[in-house]
Amino acid sequence: MRPTAYRAAYDGNRVAASVLCVAFIGVGPSAAATTASLDAQIELTAACSGDDPKAAVAACTELIDTKDPDVKFQTAALVNRGNAYDALGEPARALADYERALELDPGSAFSHRNKGVALARLGRLSEALLEFVAAVELKPDYVEAYGSRAETLMKMAAERGEPDGASVYKYILADYDKMIEIGGLGRRGAVAFDGRGKANYHLGHLDAAIADYTEAIALTPEPRFLMARAVAYADAGDSTRANADIDRAEAIVGDVGVAAATAAGLTPAALQNVRDYIAKKRK
Repeated sequence: MRPTAYRAAYDGNRVAASVLCVAFIGVGPSAAATTASLDAQIELTAACSGDDPKAAVAACTELIDTKDPDVKFQTAALVNRGNAYDALGEPARALADYERALELDPGSAFSHRNKGVALARLGRLSEALLEFVAAVELKPDYVEAYGSRAETLMKMAAERGEPDGASVYKYILADYDKMIEIGGLGRRGAVAFDGRGKANYHLGHLDAAIADYTEAIALTPEPRFLMARAVAYADAGDSTRANADIDRAEAIVGDVGVAAATAAGLTPAALQNVRDYIAKKRK
């Protein structure tokens, strides 16, 4: 898959080069095909599944244009190109590819979830929600789909405002509970605890939010989890722990480098904003 942000959006959803290769070999070149042409095709499938989104678009397009009769092959190429378009900031083109993939394979939970992500990026939240519901119905253990549905519900609740928005949070919490139940350890579990922490924080359940952020940090000590807990600590009146979390977040950013941190949305300004918030709460 692609670098950090690309991976986060589509973990588990990109079709591996090995799958594309198997599909190609099964229906592709005849026995008369040269080794060179086969090698070239394998290189294309690898690029279509690779980390460089521009190269992936070009390679996947070439594979799609072969009009290979194998449905799995075409679907895989369309999904991967859609993911690459999303990485390039082109959700409308990504959406078009996911829709084509679903025409070929309407039972793909991954394509439904990816289509939902593209719709959400385009601000079409109600339509996105329906895709996430479809993904979960097709694949009840699909951790990322529960997370996407919960995130979309949170955005919709924010748009609706109070008091209507608050009634949605029981469903948001239920989705994060399901993520935690089936997500296991590692980053997926951390993301689930972080999401539930945000929901609890919004509801004013500071102790529960802090507990969730603590679980997320224990699994994966990412700066953004520390920043979220720092804000919750500040609201709870514990500026000492809040500042300790920001110190730790800054140390991690220093280790990975400012450029990498900024690419992940962790700018020095964002860290300073949290420090300012903590100071304000102390007054």
